Amino acid sequence: MMKFCQRMKVLAPYNSMLAYIQRPGAKYLLNEGKWEKLFGRGIKPDTRPILVLIPFGPLEYLFDVADTYALPDCNFDDEEIEKVIEECSAPFDANGNIDNSQYQLLLKNLSPYGIAYNPSMVAGRDYCAKIMRLDENQEMLDIKIGNRNLKYPANFLLSVNSKANDTERFASIIHELGHFFCHHIGAPSTPKEWWQYRPLDHGAREFEAESISWLICDRLGISSPSEKYLNGYLDKNDEIPSGISIDMIFKASNDIWRMLMEPVPLAKGYLHKFDKTFVSAIKDMREKPVQQSLFPNL
Repeated sequence: MMKFCQRMKVLAPYNSMLAYIQRPGAKYLLNEGKWEKLFGRGIKPDTRPILVLIPFGPLEYLFDVADTYALPDCNFDDEEIEKVIEECSAPFDANGNIDNSQYQLLLKNLSPYGIAYNPSMVAGRDYCAKIMRLDENQEMLDIKIGNRNLKYPANFLLSVNSKANDTERFASIIHELGHFFCHHIGAPSTPKEWWQYRPLDHGAREFEAESISWLICDRLGISSPSEKYLNGYLDKNDEIPSGISIDMIFKASNDIWRMLMEPVPLAKGYLHKFDKTFVSAIKDMREKPVQQSLFPNL
């Protein structure tokens, strides 16, 4: 399932999982309109669609390449379509390079979830990152609202080893966010608990976080230790750890993937969802008039 979802880059991680459940042998999935527009192919009669979720809507119907046929004006023969699909399924070379714009977007998208970032943690080379809950106002978030900045207490702190390189930092941040979105950390309770803590043992927690890190990093062509960890675990054990949630792994991967692809609106983050004080602070700031300077040119 993980390899299928890594290869199916045309879909977000959670939809990849849904597609695998319905059609594990699928090679490449598009809706009817895109098959015709991009490849000049139609959908065979009586083909059963693969159902996936779409944002702010119910379902989308997708079809595998095996469900299609060449229309009269198609410019691809079967060999060409196979080659194109192979290239589309692996658009990134595994060179370990980080896209800096994606990296910076990921860091910017931490704030809506109440996470402060510390890139200067002092630790040994074998300890790259950690995420922890903050029970006091130890760190402040700097959140931009319109043309103003709101200082607000952070609920979590994500720290990264100052000695790590960008690739190590990126993979470790994804791993720690895996712990965060899989609810391996106790949640704040302001005014009610954000989520129910999942009391898994250490092996299960690491297996979930490493699975997420491998799925995200491998999709981006970034080498990480996660694959070695997972293979090593399976070499020594007949089964994956008890208690892990496949659904949680892919939901967490989806949330992290979105953080890499587009800005997360404040209204979609955990702060806005769970913290009424934060919502009130935003409302007060938006309603407060902007003070004009008496000397705008100075």
